[in-house]
Amino acid sequence: MLYKRIVRPILFLMNAEFVHDLAVFWIKVIGRTPFIHKVPQHFLSVNSRLLKQSVDGITYNHPIGLPAGFDKNGQLTRSMSMFGFSFMEVGSVTALPCKGNKKPRLWRIPKHETLVVHYGLKNDGCEKVASRLARHKGSLPVGVNIAQTNTGTPVNLQDSVEDYYASYVKLEPYADYMVVNISCPNATCGQQFLQADNLDVLLTKLDKVVSDKPRYLKLSPDQTFSGINKILNIVKKHNVQGFIVSNLVKDRTKLSIPQKDYSKVGVGGLSGSVTREMSTKVIKHIFEQTKGSYTIIGCGGVFTAEHAYEKMKAGASLVQVYSGFIYNGPTTVYNINKGLIKLLREDGYGSMQEFRESVLNKI
Repeated sequence: MLYKRIVRPILFLMNAEFVHDLAVFWIKVIGRTPFIHKVPQHFLSVNSRLLKQSVDGITYNHPIGLPAGFDKNGQLTRSMSMFGFSFMEVGSVTALPCKGNKKPRLWRIPKHETLVVHYGLKNDGCEKVASRLARHKGSLPVGVNIAQTNTGTPVNLQDSVEDYYASYVKLEPYADYMVVNISCPNATCGQQFLQADNLDVLLTKLDKVVSDKPRYLKLSPDQTFSGINKILNIVKKHNVQGFIVSNLVKDRTKLSIPQKDYSKVGVGGLSGSVTREMSTKVIKHIFEQTKGSYTIIGCGGVFTAEHAYEKMKAGASLVQVYSGFIYNGPTTVYNINKGLIKLLREDGYGSMQEFRESVLNKI
């Protein structure tokens, strides 16, 4: 309540990117002093056998993690556990450093609990991020999300593939799982691999990387089910364990926000409450089409335990929270986990395995 009534109103008076950079700076500083960050971690962590599970060989204390976008450069891997997250994702990281799109490039629409993002893959590049991850691995499982370098101009298919491959090879040794982001809505060529034929070429190249670490694709919520089915057919032939569903919404015509509410924001993809229903529908579709044979990490509009549970019942094994963390503050993960325990017990489940089996049986 303190965050919503006092802290958030003050922060929301300031430029959104400035506040984000300020938060990253202080979280990084706290992470360097373990005896300090263990204090909030003690109060905000939820350790319950009911929520613990193993997914693709990785053990998660609970289902709630932080998606890519918050820690773009691998600076916070020793810090984010203090907010109770069970895992986190770094990135998106590209082969070459990228300054991103021109400012301003991050806005809030508080009325709709939404963020508008137009960073354009701003990051330090895979060399520097890999070096940082090698030195500062924290206690949480860390996924690394890679994307194609945003050059600002179109790049031919083969060069794009080589760009992804360079990042993958450099960063994979320091990741617990890898994410291939093929759905960035704010970068040149950021979505060319949503086309099935192009994706086939990319995955063929990545299959050359010998690794037992899970590989996931990050998909767009704007895709039609027909387009998603084409991707699923391609994925069958390759070393892919699952999907992150989903990225930012690019097509604003699919959203219920009136045009006048966009008056103070620029172009960019949307996250937050307005994406909740779209991402859940895609989760459900993929889960049903694949008979639950792929891991799904749900992302989009999760603010409460009920929202997370909805995505889990649709087929997500894990759930990521970003905008909910920004709008609801440091206790977000704690509150979601407490709520999930209550919901699972009310429905008669004694473990995540029981819950997952129940969801599979409903296909």
